Amino acid sequence: MAQTAASVREGTDNGNVQEWISNAVHESAGPPAPELSEDKSSRPQGDQSIPSLHSADSDLVQLASASADNTVKIWDPATGQCRATLEGHSGPVFSLAWSPDGAQLASGSSDRTIKIWNPATGQCIATLESHGGSVLSVAWSPDGARLASGSRDGPIEIWNLATTQCIATLEGHDNSVFSVSWSPDGRELVSGSEDQTIRTWDSATGWCRTILEAHRDSVLSVAWSPDGAQLASGPDDTIIKIWDSACKSLATLEGHTDSVASVVWSPDGARLASGSDDQTVKVWDLYTGQCTTTLSGHDKFVQSVAWSPNGARLASGSDDETIKIWNPVTSECVATLRGHKDKVYSVAWSPEPAW
Repeated sequence: MAQTAASVREGTDNGNVQEWISNAVHESAGPPAPELSEDKSSRPQGDQSIPSLHSADSDLVQLASASADNTVKIWDPATGQCRATLEGHSGPVFSLAWSPDGAQLASGSSDRTIKIWNPATGQCIATLESHGGSVLSVAWSPDGARLASGSRDGPIEIWNLATTQCIATLEGHDNSVFSVSWSPDGRELVSGSEDQTIRTWDSATGWCRTILEAHRDSVLSVAWSPDGAQLASGPDDTIIKIWDSACKSLATLEGHTDSVASVVWSPDGARLASGSDDQTVKVWDLYTGQCTTTLSGHDKFVQSVAWSPNGARLASGSDDETIKIWNPVTSECVATLRGHKDKVYSVAWSPEPAW
């Protein structure tokens, strides 16, 4: 991937979305996508039931939420009960990331710190301090050894979690970094910024590989696909974009009527979920580029969305102080979690049973 400061032209118009995405996903993802409809579930081949949170080891899957009330909460998503409230930040908590083994949780706050928690005990086991502004995004590397953080002050920090030291500072954005995401192999990092650009970085050298002038406004969310072949970006300008690994635009997904604060791929890579200031969550079929489901129920901005590990549920966090859990196939809100006393900025499922 060559380094460039030039903007990348969009590769398709809306009429070619299906061809571009279908070809790209079929080449990279292998098996055909699960069919989405009201009477058929997204399921592994041969499974005749809609997956639920009670499948396999999902009794132990945790849901974490971060809020402007300065706390992090850990929930049992099957019962809707709050298992723990993690207190220690002195300002709103904007971002969460679980370690790959689900044993630890990172949180980034307006108090300019990152805290590493043991969610089983509720104890803060480390506090990382280096940023000169609010920490807006945190992301754990796939090998669990490093953490990336984006902040209001612009530079991205890479942390060695064994030593809790900042080992690299990635400079280039000239405004707030709202989102950071690792490639599945851990070799690259992607970032989205208020400066309206997306940057990809070599995580070993800190070299900026690509600069995309991708949107007409701030880039609020970026995410790698599970196979690392594509990127998604959610902006302040309402239009989601899908990029290939060479940073060529494959498609635009249009349907939201306000800023897109969060984009996240389903575990199988066949769908994308997005949360918006228009108070909705949308689910997109990436083989067709069409919105298959619109989830309505929040009465204020949706700040964050997250898929459960088996892809059977979506969680959304909102300025209305609630977390909702959805069945993305039936569009049913199966639970509303209440307990935060201010806006919910981030939700995150644990990737593995944590205890």
